[in-house]
Amino acid sequence: MMVGSPGISTQYDKSKWLSLSPTDVTPARPKTQLGSAEDYDSDCSEYGQIPRTLSTSLLPELAGTIPLLEKFQVDSFIKLMQKQLQTGGKRGFFSRRSVTPQGRDKYTIEDMLCFQREPIPTSLLRINNDLVSRAVKLFQVILRYMGIDCGTNLSYQEQIELVMKLYKHTLSRAELRDEVFAQISKQTRNNPDRTYSVKAWELLYSCASAFPPGKDVAAYLLEYAHDVAHAQSVDPEIQSLALNTWNALKHTIKAGPRRTVPSLEEIESLLAGRKLTIIVFFLDETFEEVHYGMATSVADAVEELAGIIKLSMFNTFSLFECRKMLTGSKALDNGNEEYIALDDNRYIGDVLADFKSAKERNKGEILQYKLVFKKRLFRESDEAIT
Repeated sequence: MMVGSPGISTQYDKSKWLSLSPTDVTPARPKTQLGSAEDYDSDCSEYGQIPRTLSTSLLPELAGTIPLLEKFQVDSFIKLMQKQLQTGGKRGFFSRRSVTPQGRDKYTIEDMLCFQREPIPTSLLRINNDLVSRAVKLFQVILRYMGIDCGTNLSYQEQIELVMKLYKHTLSRAELRDEVFAQISKQTRNNPDRTYSVKAWELLYSCASAFPPGKDVAAYLLEYAHDVAHAQSVDPEIQSLALNTWNALKHTIKAGPRRTVPSLEEIESLLAGRKLTIIVFFLDETFEEVHYGMATSVADAVEELAGIIKLSMFNTFSLFECRKMLTGSKALDNGNEEYIALDDNRYIGDVLADFKSAKERNKGEILQYKLVFKKRLFRESDEAIT
């Protein structure tokens, strides 16, 4: 694989990569295997910064990150992290991770890409300067969610609130979404503590269920999650979370990010591994319950409903938002019903959030909102007919 410029390549045994568990302790390596801050180009005129000394000695489980290195601010991050560790009196970072008798005293690209307990001094990726301080704070949220240096165990409610905080800061910012995925995936690699590793994968799954990364990061994460999910030596709980992450990414990459911040109920059900339910009506006022999760789209709900009622040909059916004006406790005549077709890629959670906000905006009126399953007014093949 050639990346960035001639001479930067890697060859690795894929089977060896797949056999490594995300919870394994950082493998032994000589301190000269990978470059430190002095080994990187400091010229920022080019978009990417790729280490001059990166070679076939790169750890197999990190090889997949090579195509993404141009998105990382390698030089700046390593220098700032090195300074932070030295001035902050955290020399134990090096002695703890060193495998050579004399130890080492340089922060490397491996350290940048792998789990660490210490806060970061700047963003991992090259992002807008206005977002860097926010990126640093987001990593602190990740550390706290993982239970690192918290002092006390976080309550379930506190964990949900931390996930909500990540959502609020990243849903509307594509740059921060990629940054958060880079930060969390960093915490899953060579993580020596099973509990920390599980929490990191749990958080990766939570984010993948609410928004997708950019194209390049998405390609890497899909492969990474798939490989971990199917690796034989990986902890079963982590395998399950990796598979869930892979499936969630496929949904959000297709449908895009959530339009609204997921509710506390949605986050709680996701972390608990259960589904929520909604009522979907038919035109004769009968109804069925349909399950949904944070990444469930209208198309997903239509497919499940078609399966419940044993409708094999359902491509001309969809979900509609039905609005009806009420007077007292009775509905007005059917002429006041308004049906709005929902886009197949729209998330059920967003639809319900819109229902709630619409009711709040129209407090002076009595409105009824419900989901209705019915046939579209035309076949898809009829769209060209005028």
